[in-house]
Amino acid sequence: MMNFKKLNKVDDGIIVIDDFLKEVDLNNLIKILDKLDWDNCYSQKGLRAACEYKKKSYKKNVNNFKIIERLRNLIFSDSNLKTFYEIIKSNQGQLNYPIKILIKNLNRNRTEKGLTNNIFEKFIVKYIRNPLYKSSRIKDIFRKFRMCFFGPKFHTTFSISKTNGSYGEGPHVDQRNKVIVGLIYLDNTAQNSYSNLTFWKTKNNAKVNFNENLYVINTPLEKIKSINQKRNRLVLFANSEKAIHSAIGNTDSNRRFIYFS
Repeated sequence: MMNFKKLNKVDDGIIVIDDFLKEVDLNNLIKILDKLDWDNCYSQKGLRAACEYKKKSYKKNVNNFKIIERLRNLIFSDSNLKTFYEIIKSNQGQLNYPIKILIKNLNRNRTEKGLTNNIFEKFIVKYIRNPLYKSSRIKDIFRKFRMCFFGPKFHTTFSISKTNGSYGEGPHVDQRNKVIVGLIYLDNTAQNSYSNLTFWKTKNNAKVNFNENLYVINTPLEKIKSINQKRNRLVLFANSEKAIHSAIGNTDSNRRFIYFS
């Protein structure tokens, strides 16, 4: 169902793979997109909507369209996680944990936001963890304690998203508890529609500064490369402070994609 042959390195730990999904599976997914229920999501500029794992819209959509969950399960299968990991490592990506540890400690039924099906875990997350985590200091102490006594824990993120033409995200990095990040474009773009994903690096190896939402501030940047939106293109990268990227919308046609981490 997934093809890793058309692979190109963009930079250390950043890879593009074209014709990633089987055409029949991609077509079956695209056919249902207009029938999905969507939740509005945060964006720095413009509109972004998503069908996101564990959200109400996702549960309803999965009941109606089985291909969504089938794709998620395939992406997070042991064999594909190993392949993603090996591709990133072989292209000089920096990953902090061995793949055996990642797979062993991965909870595929819980998201990086703490969403879960377990009633007891839901209670703990909503009424104890989330209020405490409002303090960044307490959050940091709890995470260090958990790492020390229980080792690293890994969760998943999976969504089908769409953005409008005015959508834009300035240079930023993804949440730091993410290890591997992937984005699969579902539509082509006209040459003048300006939809792309751009990766950046700091000038002269300057120290990068982030605000509380992990957007880059007060740091000189230079462009590594812009990756154009292309149907069935996977952009795969190792998440770190060096994986600075920005995105802009598609002014002439759809910008729909699968996001996973």
